Amino acid sequence: METSRYKLKLHIAEHFQEANYLWRRNKGDSQNMTKSYRNVTLADVRAMTRARCEIKNGDLVVKMINDMICAGASKLQVLSDFDYTITKQCLEDGSSPPTSFKMFNKCKSVPPTFLEEDGKLREVYRPLEIDPNISTEEKAEKMQEWWEKSADIFK
Repeated sequence: METSRYKLKLHIAEHFQEANYLWRRNKGDSQNMTKSYRNVTLADVRAMTRARCEIKNGDLVVKMINDMICAGASKLQVLSDFDYTITKQCLEDGSSPPTSFKMFNKCKSVPPTFLEEDGKLREVYRPLEIDPNISTEEKAEKMQEWWEKSADIFK
């Protein structure tokens, strides 16, 4: 599954490069760029055509991918490192850096209802996340549960 995600990222990255070239060529004229840029379809992304890939609203996914590509790489923000494997465990002042999910709490476009529900989930699951006495299997199960409940808030 990780290989499929990697290939999807590479495929989208190739389109970002093409879109950025067209953006520069058209001097930032988005109307002209839209006309000259070939839209990506789900069929263009092999990972999305596999039997195990379930997409609820294909038109929406295609629109989101093409919107990201047309906006260009300079407008793309990616949140990653959910487990602190590539970021610092501790800031210089001794505090913990925000997790990827915690970054949403700083976003002004996130509705207050999300922040409230997310806070409730955090109170339940954060202690489990950092508890050294919980087995890896149990912790993984609880973290998956937390992730699923957090994703449900966005729906």
